[in-house]
Amino acid sequence: MLSPYQVLDISDYKGTVCGQILAWLGATVIKIEKPGGSAEREIGPFCNDTEGSESSLFWLSFNRGKKSVTLDITSDEGREIFKKLIKESDIIIESFAPGYMERIGLSYEVLSKINPG
Repeated sequence: MLSPYQVLDISDYKGTVCGQILAWLGATVIKIEKPGGSAEREIGPFCNDTEGSESSLFWLSFNRGKKSVTLDITSDEGREIFKKLIKESDIIIESFAPGYMERIGLSYEVLSKINPG
């Protein structure tokens, strides 16, 4: 149903389910993780009671069907790569505190100029 759409998911656990639902509905969802991985990878319970970024059942459950990329959107290079991804995307899921995206140079005004849709 949503197969023509691409979603950039830069949210934390507060937006993960939203991205999961969009993936279930057929959208291409790209989970953008900060260097070192998302903090969600450390949320238990863990497969076989083995803690680690690859065994979080929370992570595995709510991020299945998503593509994943590591990107530091606070760096100049990371912001430029993010802006390239914006050109091809339809939806952004983010859960930062109000004003954060503007402070790092990725405000709605900036992003809507790159992709008015």
